[in-house]
Amino acid sequence: MEDCLNFSECLNKLLSCANIKFSSLAKGINIDPSLVNRWIHGSRVPTYSSNYVELIAKYICSCINNSFQEKIIQDTLDLIISKQKCKKEMCIYEKMIFVLKEAQGCSIEMKRKPQPMTKTAEMKSIPRFSNFDSSNFEVFPDYFFSFPKVETKIITGNMEVHKSMIALIQAASQKEGKEEDPILITYNKITSTLPVNEDKAFLPIWDKATRDALNRGWNIVPLIRVDNNIDRMMKIIHDLMSFLAIGNYTPYYMNRYFMFSTGREMLVVPGIGAMITFPAVSPSQIECALYVEDKNVVKMFFRHFYYLLSMTQPLVRIYSPEESKVFLWKLIEYEERYGSRCHYAKDINSLTVPSNLYERYLKTVDKPLSELTEAINLHKRRLGAFISNVKDYKYKDICTIESIERLIHYLQYPSDNLSMLSECKPTKENIIEHIENIIFLLEKYKNYEMAIVNETQLHHDIKSIWIIDGKATAFTKTKSSGNMDNNSYKLIDQEIYISFNETTVVSTFKEYFMDLWDSISPINKEKKEVIAWLKTQIEHLKGREYKPFTTPEYTMDM
Repeated sequence: MEDCLNFSECLNKLLSCANIKFSSLAKGINIDPSLVNRWIHGSRVPTYSSNYVELIAKYICSCINNSFQEKIIQDTLDLIISKQKCKKEMCIYEKMIFVLKEAQGCSIEMKRKPQPMTKTAEMKSIPRFSNFDSSNFEVFPDYFFSFPKVETKIITGNMEVHKSMIALIQAASQKEGKEEDPILITYNKITSTLPVNEDKAFLPIWDKATRDALNRGWNIVPLIRVDNNIDRMMKIIHDLMSFLAIGNYTPYYMNRYFMFSTGREMLVVPGIGAMITFPAVSPSQIECALYVEDKNVVKMFFRHFYYLLSMTQPLVRIYSPEESKVFLWKLIEYEERYGSRCHYAKDINSLTVPSNLYERYLKTVDKPLSELTEAINLHKRRLGAFISNVKDYKYKDICTIESIERLIHYLQYPSDNLSMLSECKPTKENIIEHIENIIFLLEKYKNYEMAIVNETQLHHDIKSIWIIDGKATAFTKTKSSGNMDNNSYKLIDQEIYISFNETTVVSTFKEYFMDLWDSISPINKEKKEVIAWLKTQIEHLKGREYKPFTTPEYTMDM
């Protein structure tokens, strides 16, 4: 053990690593807080006959929220346990029991015999001076230590700091990444995910360097400060969609906002270097940065970052193409809660397909009966939730003119892993029935509104968004190019689904949606105008004159 680590020191270390207050521990193991307080301050030690050690270990293990917090505790336990006694096959709970019992024994046995004077005790006997004089320095010769000299570099100037951060990411992209050593970076006071907000020329450079690093096998863990700045948060979400599609990108956010407000940024690239920045007067400007390459210092930054991550939560939940059914169940779970809804997509909303028509559609799909039956039942549940909500809550729906026109011209639904519509074989009559149902929904439910826009007006990194106010949740999907076709050896696009539960991020999505909705011309969203245009599409399908939907000429900044 580390110089016979006593029980007080051991318990303090473990509670600190797990971010647990002593009052929470007392409540968790059902004892008086004053007893835990005495353990922490060393005035009491649990007896050998008690089961407190097991209860403490069990409670601390139950409070581990993520792999980063677990790693910090594992590292702490490994540092405390001597190499001779540490068993590699021990789980974290067994290690914690071992460490606590050793510390318990150390404290109990040490109290039974006279204690030799320690250096701390010796220091207490050293005279203190109210006005420290350097002439008295020889009194403390054994207790003052100089820091080791480490090669460091001070980078000054906002632009130079930004260039250096990009250069550090580029250096990583020249090497193969290791799964256990991710690139760590904070996004704190900076108004965009790229720490270069004054020169757009750097944006594609940062984007390429990050992509190259991800493609070389690096994992990147960004720690993001979320706030109510819509422009900043949408820029972060834009980049998230782009990087999440590649893979190995795991964003976290600080769930204790007051602890992440220093304005400093940290970038750690294991085995290469680390940087910490210092802000100037303006929060968007960086005055200087400390850059280090010394392995021990980089490791120190790395461990500190992991300490921060122990107090965070994942910003997103990613569902792979294989998990599309899991995503659908989660979407349905939230759709069945009461609250307003917003839906934004390039393609027509599958909820506008009536239940009986959907059943007829699936009869044309070559799938096992059990799979088709499940799909029909899920669609009915979604429709039931939609009808139940739209009676009392607003539902705004945005889709593109092109998606409806393609449906009319080619009688084919777009690819959608959630509804199987792309695999069905609709007739002209089926499409007419579908469009008539959309008109019915618009006329029957005053809370249901539909806007039809050009594809150029949509955010191309985000294919669909479901925003559910019932419990402040946003679901979205984007395209991934991470899988290789075994026949052509080319990267193929696949849809990945993502959920956001952090309320500020969900509010950002909603604000973005409402900004888009408000910018749409009345002719594209007023019910009578949308219904009139949908009727022209029905007339076209019946063989009469086709009237294309005309929209005002205007541009939008996305």
